[in-house]
Amino acid sequence: MRQIAAIAATIWSKIGRLGRRAIVAAVILLSLLSLLSGSLYLYSEYARYRAEEARSEANRINWAKEIENWRLLAEQGNADAQTKLGDIYGTGDGVPQDNIEAAKWYRLAAQQGNLPAQYELGIIYESGNGIPQDYTEAAKWFHLVAEAPRHSTLMSWQDTISFGQTKLCRYYANGLGVPQDLVQAYMWCTISGEKLPISANLIAWAETISGGSISIRDRITPAMTPDQIQEARSLAFEWIRENP
Repeated sequence: MRQIAAIAATIWSKIGRLGRRAIVAAVILLSLLSLLSGSLYLYSEYARYRAEEARSEANRINWAKEIENWRLLAEQGNADAQTKLGDIYGTGDGVPQDNIEAAKWYRLAAQQGNLPAQYELGIIYESGNGIPQDYTEAAKWFHLVAEAPRHSTLMSWQDTISFGQTKLCRYYANGLGVPQDLVQAYMWCTISGEKLPISANLIAWAETISGGSISIRDRITPAMTPDQIQEARSLAFEWIRENP
């Protein structure tokens, strides 16, 4: 170490005053550049953060305006807007989450025959989240959804019909809100199994929301007589034929 220090001192003394000043100036310049680049980095990050905050605020303002537009339409009796408000309040998207308010708007739309609203109202009664749990009332709305004629409903509602049918499969199998009826359960299990959702990414979900319609049918089959199974199959195939 002493040798290294001695060599460094010798070199430093031979550089001369002008050279030493040049080295000091270079070190100072490099330090300033380092500080400046760090400041620019911090500034750019902060600018990006502020820009993102501004965009988020703009999105919130735009979404708030959208909600008000939906509300105006809903108050005028538009069933799609009423269903949208039900979705918004049910999920708390831009408003405080409120299942009672969601149920109010779903009911208004459901009474006009809006299938997604009927299904969601059934879900709220089934869960008892925000309103008293009532399987009978849930079954009533699921029936309206499941029995909707496919040929005369919107394409976007086809999946909703399948979900309602899957619910009836479970309800009749377990006597939820309706008298237990294995023939009806088998029929709806078969129909919902045949009429899987149009959207491929919803198929697995549809098979799990109620325990799986095909799984339920397999579970109840041993408890049925051959005549009951034949009757259930006939009812199912007749319904499928009339509702392609």
